[in-house]
Amino acid sequence: MKYTVKNSTSNDIFYRIFENRRIDLKDVDDFLKPQKNCVTTPLIYRNMEEGFDLLKHHIENKSLILFVVDADTDGFCSSATFINYLRFSLKYTNVAYVFHEKKKHGLTKQIMSEIQRVQPDLVIVADAGSGDYKQHKELKEDGIDLLIIDHHECEEYSSDAIVINNQLSNGNYTLCGAGMVLKFLEYIDMRLLINQSEYYQDLVALALVADGMDMTELETRYYVLNGLRNINNPFLKQVVKEVDNPYEFIAYGIAPVVNAIIRMGEMKDKKDLFECMLYHNRKETINIRGKGIVEMPLAEYVVKLSERMKSRQTRQIDKILNSEDTIVINENYPFTILIHTDGTAQSLSGLIAGKVAEKYNKPTLVLREKIKDGMLVYGGSARSIRTFPNFKDYLVGSNKFQKCEGHQSAFGVNISADKLQEFLDEYMFRQLPISATNHIVDKAYRGDRGERVSAYEIAVVDGLKQHWSKGFEQAKFFIRLQDINSTDIKTMGADGRTIKIQDNGISFIKFKCTEEEVNTLTREGFKTIDIIGTFNINRWNNRNYPQVKIEEFEVTSHMDFDDVNSPFGYSPVEDDTKPFGYNPFKL
Repeated sequence: MKYTVKNSTSNDIFYRIFENRRIDLKDVDDFLKPQKNCVTTPLIYRNMEEGFDLLKHHIENKSLILFVVDADTDGFCSSATFINYLRFSLKYTNVAYVFHEKKKHGLTKQIMSEIQRVQPDLVIVADAGSGDYKQHKELKEDGIDLLIIDHHECEEYSSDAIVINNQLSNGNYTLCGAGMVLKFLEYIDMRLLINQSEYYQDLVALALVADGMDMTELETRYYVLNGLRNINNPFLKQVVKEVDNPYEFIAYGIAPVVNAIIRMGEMKDKKDLFECMLYHNRKETINIRGKGIVEMPLAEYVVKLSERMKSRQTRQIDKILNSEDTIVINENYPFTILIHTDGTAQSLSGLIAGKVAEKYNKPTLVLREKIKDGMLVYGGSARSIRTFPNFKDYLVGSNKFQKCEGHQSAFGVNISADKLQEFLDEYMFRQLPISATNHIVDKAYRGDRGERVSAYEIAVVDGLKQHWSKGFEQAKFFIRLQDINSTDIKTMGADGRTIKIQDNGISFIKFKCTEEEVNTLTREGFKTIDIIGTFNINRWNNRNYPQVKIEEFEVTSHMDFDDVNSPFGYSPVEDDTKPFGYNPFKL
């Protein structure tokens, strides 16, 4: 088992964890409880004044403002935050919005057609569109003004639109689209001498976590914590619960609710979700098994709808992964490529890529065959992995792909059939520049020199559990358990696939073990077991039990009971030829 211990000069487990995440020890208190003084001025971002003047001009002229709602959680939250501010803080309601039919981004052909149909005076694109230079020019030539507020990488500022983008400014690079919308609203507050933008931080908090922004940046962290402390939006009031870790709850509990509707829903479903974020208080009806047609508030209806969408989504992903027509190219390559022909699954490419990357622990491309201009091409999504986070730059450097757009770890791709074959031929048997280390841990307990896990350290680490987030990932540890008797290892659960090892008053537990893992651990004898795991306190029946959750293990040595002999050539258990009380040291 290969691992590397992060370089830390502190022996204290608490400060060691912060030091390992590049957080200065003097900033720990600010990190745990960030205050409003963490918020930076919006003046550091270029085009704030130009954006304000443009918006002010159109509001004064009672112009029709059209929002392009980008097709992900951040996109929905970005536009909803801006529209809510216009409606409730500036009392401006001459606003319309359009949605992508599929999970697309920016000023697509469909969106450009919608703009021509609506004929607005001003188009606002939040969380996308910075690099759509051709479309910027078309809109300008049509006399339609364009304001873009974004956080995606692009080459340069547009000469045909007003673009506010933190990736082109010396500001907070960890803000998502909704975060940049909030900075623009803060600028409007400054110009109008009002204080309204803070009221809308709840949706911004959802977007920041859902979009995987780095939570070690104090301003970003403040927006999330303050937004969740002050929830005003009816949609969030319906879905947010009291939890140990708000970041994990949003990432795995709320964001999938939103994304399932965006990916799988019809246009009406997307409209219902968005208008729920816009404080619409109408009621909707839904058919519930055993109850028939039930009327309920829009927010509750949207949550019920999302549960159905998530089920449909899971079934469709399983269908693609298990289809005989799906091709997986993995062996002899440093990456995985999955090719499928399901035209209805375009919006699921990113999810599938994530699952495949996790399964094979390799950067992954998920491609769908399609015909474009009479040519066979492949389009889809790509995902990096922890040990190789720059997969996007790697693919761009091959000079084979027509498009690699998005973040380094998650992005969209397009490649022609002939270039794909060239790419496969050229990169077969190549090795990625990945570190040989599989695991990076905060501390290693090797069993020697008294280095053993203590209940105290587990309790200290457990006290940080509400802070685990992007950039401040959950602490991991290497633990070597020596001379573990098979009697100290128990199987649990109805299917016997949970393993519990007891050592020094601490439980080491692994869920969902394979049959091989169970057999390896429960084999009679004494073992040395290397473990990669996380610390937590198991609270049950008003008592606290220190626990290590095993992520991975390896039995590095094993000695059967039959092989355990005394230093004097006999087994004290099985050899009855010596009298009771026999002492070989007594002369």
